[in-house]
Amino acid sequence: MSPLQALKQVDAALAQGDLADTLVVLTRLARQAAVDGEAGMLQLACAMRLSRILWLLGDTRGALEQKEAAFQLSLRHGEPLERGLAAGKLAETLLIAGRPTQARRPIAMQVRSLRFCPDSVALTAARKRIRGWELLAEDDAEQALDYAEQALELDPGDIADRASALELQQRCLLELGRLEEALAVSAQAVGLTRNAPGVYLLRRALLTRGELLAEVGDSRGLLLVMAEAISPELEARPGGPLATLKLVLEAAPIELEPEPEDKALRVLLAEDNPINQRIIARQLQTLGMEVLLASDGLEALERAQELQPDLVLMDLQMPGMDGDRVAVALRSRGFTRPILALTASDYQADRRRCLQAGMDLVLTKPLEVAQLEDWLEARGLRVAG
Repeated sequence: MSPLQALKQVDAALAQGDLADTLVVLTRLARQAAVDGEAGMLQLACAMRLSRILWLLGDTRGALEQKEAAFQLSLRHGEPLERGLAAGKLAETLLIAGRPTQARRPIAMQVRSLRFCPDSVALTAARKRIRGWELLAEDDAEQALDYAEQALELDPGDIADRASALELQQRCLLELGRLEEALAVSAQAVGLTRNAPGVYLLRRALLTRGELLAEVGDSRGLLLVMAEAISPELEARPGGPLATLKLVLEAAPIELEPEPEDKALRVLLAEDNPINQRIIARQLQTLGMEVLLASDGLEALERAQELQPDLVLMDLQMPGMDGDRVAVALRSRGFTRPILALTASDYQADRRRCLQAGMDLVLTKPLEVAQLEDWLEARGLRVAG
């Protein structure tokens, strides 16, 4: 089978929602393309499709790595349309993940590509969504909402793209206090993503709806949505967890306990340079965080296990054990909370090494407090400052 035929087979399987088998075929094809030094466009096509499958399967880290790979390949091998689409996918994912600083370069590339592709609906719609996410990160929810609505009007037909625009629309309406409208949009998003391959888009739509229901105090609705988010495949099964929960809710109302007051996030800062340690600790304290300290890798490993902080922020190079090795050790021992790398290096190889070790984000020195705050808020980790 030729590579072109294999790609057509992959696209057909994707359209039918057969993600697991498609992933196997596509991975083999990507390896074949990597061996052939002349197969740059094939590598690009594989990376774009791999990122889509990994996103639908909920592997956000793997999807981001493939989108970064597709972006780099598009710069070397792609036409303006391919460059624009690859840049847009990467930028949008970075913005949704709360990394606006890292999104700047692909955004600039997408804007340049758009000039040469005025008739590309997919590229124009992506640009509208990206601009909306940018404006939302800048606290301009009114303008961001306008861009979300423009993107939905352009709708190129891709479920994942439309789901992103709907999520943006919901978050803007929430920021503006228009909760009833946000709930109506969230119902639309849940209905749309029920037809998506895999369960990740549906689960994401359900969790976003859960945030809205919590905001309006609908405890029953919240519990139902969370139950379905945990096991969406059990929704219609008689006697399943969701069906049982519905019976319980119908029998007796359930009141949620009042939300406790915000407590300071406990962050373990691992930094061997005492001057840097003091400076970064003060920056974290300005965000209202409780800062715990470690001066080398081994101490960081011990204190993280002992104290179970809400967040670990580690220098990449430390005496005793480097930060990425500490992350691997913590993940292997069941530590599930965010681990962030802090490094003076801006090399992509170092970033990949951190992400492969199980770290959630790579920050560069000097620490940009606003970037860290945005990332935390995007994950619901509120600072107490």
